[in-house]
Amino acid sequence: MYRLSPRGVLRIADGLAITRDMAEWQEYRAWLKAGNVPQPQPAPPGPTVAEVLEKIKTRITARRDAVMNGVAKLNGTNFRTDYPFVLSLLSMSTYAKTAPARVFKVKRANGNYINFTADQVGSLAVLHGERVARCMDNEAAHFAAVNAIAAGSGTVREKVSALRDY
Repeated sequence: MYRLSPRGVLRIADGLAITRDMAEWQEYRAWLKAGNVPQPQPAPPGPTVAEVLEKIKTRITARRDAVMNGVAKLNGTNFRTDYPFVLSLLSMSTYAKTAPARVFKVKRANGNYINFTADQVGSLAVLHGERVARCMDNEAAHFAAVNAIAAGSGTVREKVSALRDY
């Protein structure tokens, strides 16, 4: 008996890998002519639970980043929430505590500036802080859910399927 392999066939009796350039190939051809059929090549192994889990966590984090780095709205005005803007906002918010009468130029999502009081800068910083906290909470909840699937009972195939369905 023979089994197909990526490069030729495998003689099952002794485990010899046979390719077209070997004398044993003619024996295999004669075996085929006698009406025999080789066993199919085994299916490649599927991904591990850990590999699928890592891909899903990467997608969850990418989604969190997309939401965190999107746009936040305060009093009907949209503001960017990407890292450089938030760093500037936090610096202004810290400074605003020492200069409560100062007017701050804050860049809106459309690229135009708006005048903000120290209190408004603080409100925007708090809004963003809450947004970040919710995004992290959401990501942590999703991580816990997929970790529970990965650690739960079932075969590797069942876990991989459940993770992909998630």
